[in-house]
Amino acid sequence: MIQPGTRRAGPGAVPRAGRSRVSTLASTLALAAAALATAPLAAQERAAEPAEEGLGEEGIIVTGLRRSAALEDAPVAITAFDSQAIQNAGIERPADFIALTPNVTLVETQNAGNAFVIIRGITQNRNSEPSVAVIVDGVQQVNPAQFNQDLFDIAQIEVLKGPQGGLYGRNAIGGAIIITTKKPTDEFSGNITAGIDNGFGYFLRGGISGPLAENVKFRIAGSWYDTEGFIPNTFLGEDADPVEDFSLRANLLVEASDRLTFDLRGSLNQLRTQGLYYNIVGDVNTVAPVRVNNPGQNDRDIYNLALRIEYAGDNAVFTSVSSYDTLEEILTGDAFDVPRQHQWHRFEVVI
Repeated sequence: MIQPGTRRAGPGAVPRAGRSRVSTLASTLALAAAALATAPLAAQERAAEPAEEGLGEEGIIVTGLRRSAALEDAPVAITAFDSQAIQNAGIERPADFIALTPNVTLVETQNAGNAFVIIRGITQNRNSEPSVAVIVDGVQQVNPAQFNQDLFDIAQIEVLKGPQGGLYGRNAIGGAIIITTKKPTDEFSGNITAGIDNGFGYFLRGGISGPLAENVKFRIAGSWYDTEGFIPNTFLGEDADPVEDFSLRANLLVEASDRLTFDLRGSLNQLRTQGLYYNIVGDVNTVAPVRVNNPGQNDRDIYNLALRIEYAGDNAVFTSVSSYDTLEEILTGDAFDVPRQHQWHRFEVVI
């Protein structure tokens, strides 16, 4: 879902204005001294100080190397955001956490499906295979057009810098981004968030989680964003960038025994907007207003279904991940970009 204030990125982007809340995360870089044989040859970066409660003595636990380790002990250059850091920083889109990560850049073009992640200067071409692997709940995204989506109900985000081909294949030469959503809970809980912008538009987010039966738990979360737009098309007498964005995610967790678990997940995203104004950047086109007779079309549909089976043996843990993904994007229209200023306000209720 596209949030007001989050649809600008890339070189020359217009600064966000009117945010009701601004949070900044400080990143710290720890370099192991090469002269000390006992020190690990790694660099860790903390995206923010984690909440003291619920993290235990080890702090943030990262899993990007396919094993659990404390952030300070992981032998890789990594920046991690736990759920508290995500909330404090107001992270709602990929551009938000990438802007807080050193040596990482996100370049967005005018349509939803084109977003290039650059880590340490390693980039990609339009419509080519990515140089950064993106893994969501253990499932690697197969198409870079899937990346630029709304981030909601997220437990943790990890950004690994440097080649990770040994873990995630040839499309991880620049690094990897691991996104973990929140798990089902043992007790019923829920939340809802609402907000408005000066488009005029509004957004809704919510989720519910709890047990269905003994050893069976579920979690459902969704988001909806609808705005009339911010940029007037003086030729057609309407705004050039209306957006309707709907996302839904469901998770069913079955603990068949002390050793065997089944984790079934499904998600969808449906985006509807006009052509070539999904991301607005400031460039030479700011000298003139939008006057096009073709409003265009930018529709994107993403569906995912994944099953994770895990068996804990005496000496090893066996894991199987099966996934089905489908993506379709339609893009037509005429382009002439101008910047916009907007404001949005948030209301939140936690059950």
